[in-house]
Amino acid sequence: MFTPRLLRLPFALGALLLAFAGSLDAQTVVYSNLVTSGNAFQTWTGASKLAQSFTPTASGPISSVTLNLTMSSTSVPVYAVEVWSDNGAPTHLPSTLLATLVSGQPWSALYTGTPAVYNASNTITFSSGSYGQNYSLSSDTAYWLVVTSSSGSAKAWGISATASAPTASFSSPGGVWGSTSLGGALGAEISVTAIPEPSTYAALAGLSALGLVVYQRRRLAAARQRILSETAA
Repeated sequence: MFTPRLLRLPFALGALLLAFAGSLDAQTVVYSNLVTSGNAFQTWTGASKLAQSFTPTASGPISSVTLNLTMSSTSVPVYAVEVWSDNGAPTHLPSTLLATLVSGQPWSALYTGTPAVYNASNTITFSSGSYGQNYSLSSDTAYWLVVTSSSGSAKAWGISATASAPTASFSSPGGVWGSTSLGGALGAEISVTAIPEPSTYAALAGLSALGLVVYQRRRLAAARQRILSETAA
């Protein structure tokens, strides 16, 4: 006899697939060395650039970026935040501009709290595409997060003494990229909307097919049982 219990499998499978599909759009932190305390900063003036190297642990379009940026006076700097490629061995320095995540935004527009000068807890977070371009990262690929400012007085980027990753600076105008020793890494956190590997989709398709086969077999078995019962009667 066909019973409502046979309906549980497709409904349960559907719920599982919906939950899994929802997880595919989840934000994943692919790099983080944010400064949570202390007063270690690297300052720069004018249109010079500071850069922090990073290698994301997962692929996907950038969803948000958090930076330990502050200002060293009451003058409000205007920031640009960019993603650059890495030029590879042996120098490992920023090579080519890939995307401008923030284009010419004052710090006051990015920071929503009440900032204190030289305070490492002053972090700005912005969603990718809100102030500039979006960009998709590839896992295990070296990139550079570059911050520059075209106006305002001295700026400061918090240093995480517990993290170690190459940093670089660029003196403008007419300068070149060079390695910078800061005793740590510039504080940043980058999240992406993770893109599953092809094998994940294959596993999901296999699970769906298996569930449908089991459901069909149970349905046919219930139909045969019903026919036998009606014949016996």
